[in-house]
Amino acid sequence: MIVLGVDGGGTKTEALAVSSSGEIFGRGFSGPSNINLVGEEVAKEELWKALNKALKNYHEPDIAVFGLAGAGRKKSREKYAKIVEELGLSNYVITTDGTIGLYAATLFKPGVLVSSGTGSIVMGLNERGDVARALGWGYLIDDEGSGFWIGRKILNIAFREYDGRLYDTGLTEIVLKWFKVRDLNELIEEIYSSRIPVTKIASLVKALRGFWRENPVARKVIEEAVAELSEAVKAVAEKLSLKPPLSVYYTGGVFKLDPLLPEMLKQYLEEKLAGEVRVLEASLRPVIG
Repeated sequence: MIVLGVDGGGTKTEALAVSSSGEIFGRGFSGPSNINLVGEEVAKEELWKALNKALKNYHEPDIAVFGLAGAGRKKSREKYAKIVEELGLSNYVITTDGTIGLYAATLFKPGVLVSSGTGSIVMGLNERGDVARALGWGYLIDDEGSGFWIGRKILNIAFREYDGRLYDTGLTEIVLKWFKVRDLNELIEEIYSSRIPVTKIASLVKALRGFWRENPVARKVIEEAVAELSEAVKAVAEKLSLKPPLSVYYTGGVFKLDPLLPEMLKQYLEEKLAGEVRVLEASLRPVIG
């Protein structure tokens, strides 16, 4: 028996095929498969690439579980189902990438998962098995504390500086180097012609590594990002009646910026929840969920 797990988001797609005994049969990686960011055709292509690598020459898994960004919404879920069936799979389950990440992190025990990559979402689980969420409504609405949210903030600062509405922050030079453009006018053309995707703006957070601690403006953006994520954790904890001591797990590219971020998250949460909070890196990949 072959079981296939798929984790598809705005940055990458991962597929993992395992036997009923837990032996890894195959693994595959590909690009982003969030249909709300890349469209149905690209999503289908990236899912096919990951599945093909994971399944090798095996025709079809006995069961497949897809954790896909945006699948919590009915229309998106229906689009994903159409893609999955076109790929030749018949026995499958579609849920969100946040849900599989939550189960992989908590191992079905009470806790909260904070995921901050291209987008952001916070999900929690209580003893009764109830699940609650905050954030994850997409980059045009929220995704506070995400890579895109941080990247957009940095871009905003650079353009305010260009206008003379802000002093020299040192961030404009970083923006120009990251996007490999000569000036901000050139960058505007790239952004609004869709040649720079959401994922590229989100990746701007990487350019802050080794810089943000010493730059007061960049530091304020990162502190605001962590504060927003902590507010979402508090909201989820209240929905599920989760009290300290509380286990909070984190995952996603934003947390790779600096080891200080989880410490900041812990400090914010212990202030907001008035009790002990254990902040731990999610040790299992979401695809395992």
